[in-house]
Amino acid sequence: MKKTKTFKTHGRLLSQVFSSYNTTFDALCELINNSIQAKSTEIKIEADLVDDADGPNPYPFTEYRIIDNGEGVANSEFDRKIFEIATDVKNSKGIGRFAAFQIGSTVTINTTAHDNQTNKYTNTSVTLDANLFTINDIAGYDPVIDTSELENKPKTTSYKVTIKNFWNEIEKEKYPKRKLVSKLIPGNLEEAIFLRYSSYIVTDKITFLVNGKKISKDDFLVGEIENDRFEYTFSDDSTEQVSLEYVNYKGKKKKVILAYRVDNNEIKTIAYEDSLGIDYPYESSWIVYIDCNYFNTKTDTIRNMPLDDLDEDLTKLKKQVKNTVRDFIRSKHKNYFIFVEKLKGDKYYPYKGGSPSSSKEYTFNHLAYFIEEDYLLIRNDDDKRKIIYPLLDRAMSNGDIIDILENILSLDNEKVKLFKELLEMSYLPEVIRFTTELAKKQIFLEFLNEIVYGDTGKYLKERSQLHRIIEKNLWIFGEEYNTTPILFSDKSIKNNLDELRSKYFRYQKSEDDGNYNDITDKSILDITDLFFYNEKPLDNGKREIMIVELKAPIVKISQKELYQVDKYKYDIEHLDKFSKHQNQYKIILVSTGITPFGESKIGVINEQIPTLYTKSKDVNIEVHVMKWSDIIAKNKHRLSYLSDYLETKDINVKNMFEKNYPELDISNLTIPIKKSKK
Repeated sequence: MKKTKTFKTHGRLLSQVFSSYNTTFDALCELINNSIQAKSTEIKIEADLVDDADGPNPYPFTEYRIIDNGEGVANSEFDRKIFEIATDVKNSKGIGRFAAFQIGSTVTINTTAHDNQTNKYTNTSVTLDANLFTINDIAGYDPVIDTSELENKPKTTSYKVTIKNFWNEIEKEKYPKRKLVSKLIPGNLEEAIFLRYSSYIVTDKITFLVNGKKISKDDFLVGEIENDRFEYTFSDDSTEQVSLEYVNYKGKKKKVILAYRVDNNEIKTIAYEDSLGIDYPYESSWIVYIDCNYFNTKTDTIRNMPLDDLDEDLTKLKKQVKNTVRDFIRSKHKNYFIFVEKLKGDKYYPYKGGSPSSSKEYTFNHLAYFIEEDYLLIRNDDDKRKIIYPLLDRAMSNGDIIDILENILSLDNEKVKLFKELLEMSYLPEVIRFTTELAKKQIFLEFLNEIVYGDTGKYLKERSQLHRIIEKNLWIFGEEYNTTPILFSDKSIKNNLDELRSKYFRYQKSEDDGNYNDITDKSILDITDLFFYNEKPLDNGKREIMIVELKAPIVKISQKELYQVDKYKYDIEHLDKFSKHQNQYKIILVSTGITPFGESKIGVINEQIPTLYTKSKDVNIEVHVMKWSDIIAKNKHRLSYLSDYLETKDINVKNMFEKNYPELDISNLTIPIKKSKK
């Protein structure tokens, strides 16, 4: 039997439901909570994954289903429970069933239940399309309900939600909470479900299945769940018990999660997640559930705990929770933390002056701990650590760490396997290599600034060899040059470019040309223009020829220099000896200053590329004009953003340049390096 039914609610309320949860995974959890409240003992989550053979698809799956064996909704109650939703925003009773609309716009509900009015079992289904809901009035939307009475008792009652037509990019840009998060994808979903509903999974109260496979506690749980509590005194002298439940689990990424929970219709739900940064050995992760009656009276405050500075009690409670959890984890690894204290005080510890990243230092500590268990280097005051510790540090930076462990230190297979799992789980090799390079780049920019602008640059002979330094650091002109080697194999092109340079760029500077910097120091006046060439193979089989002209400190880039580079570019365009079929050219002029006239001509043809002065119409030749100050500032800004994210630290400037530029005299170099924000 089919019938139509009109919603008894306000369209504005439903529209808010569509994006009311923090993420689409939280919306899924609301549907699971409904299943738990319906006394389900089995909850299935099924996702029809996209087949790559069908071509590109913006979504990881084509359909998503949540199926439970709970009480279901009988036909006689269907209208009341589904269509009669709270009629004001403050009273949100019944809206949880529509959390599915945050994931996709088309939702089908199919339920089998016992109907007490008729004493029969019924099956009822309806498909709802969110695109047909209007913001203020849904009275005109009458979905069709299909219902039938079952002749025989079904094997089980059920409630099934099917979600299709996931929100497009326009909708997700307007409502970011509708974005499909990675936790929804099978492969990630299992761990996310275990962490959210571990108490049901560990006790076997509810069986969760993802695409037919059971989420087993044995796949995640390490050891037994442990419990602790402490009494907290609030500012009004009242006290509350704070309960902590420690779950040690096998996660994809090593971390410690602090999950603050509130009661939601007899279900403990996570209102806020925090993390605890702590170094400990081995690869397992922790989630700590924190419960307190106080949280249930401050639900909105807990959900916005990042703003907890407004609540002094929560700020102090949160700090006490972290200290309690930190002490608990330390108690589990006493030997490790005792060893690390000795290690950091050891004369051969490589990070006494700081390390490029906390990840690298943590990893080194773990390695040294594993090695100590076998070789007792510190306990026996063995001088071999003078060789082993620097070797480990270098191996972590260049990616050879597993070879060192297996072939040189000969750690037992179990320890090597354990460390491999640690690396695979936390992406540490990539993080370590990246943060090491990041720290070196930050130092290089400080060095470059001193060479070009600082007092140090007046006395260092490196200024006359600046091109040799820049050749090794082409990344300052763009990340696409990050791995470009020092390479220029075509002697014929080099000779032809040298001829052009002699023809156009060698002339005496004068105040009449307006390109003369007012400098009286003879050591600066004696510095000449520098230049170099480099080539970079491109993906299309061609190569890019980079021509870099480093103007002397006395020269500002003016109309004169721009006219010269125009002629330089013109000759490359029109002379047959410069191949344009296999080569493209990028000419870069760099100086300490640019005249107002020069500034007015740069970045005009393309505002998105502020350094672009001119480019050829028919062949691929570009001319860029830059100031050293802009290059340094731009790269500092970019690296600062990355270092804030990765918590990089400073390392010794002199040591780095002695290693990377052994041929240069930097005895007079003194550059103060500030530590990056942590």
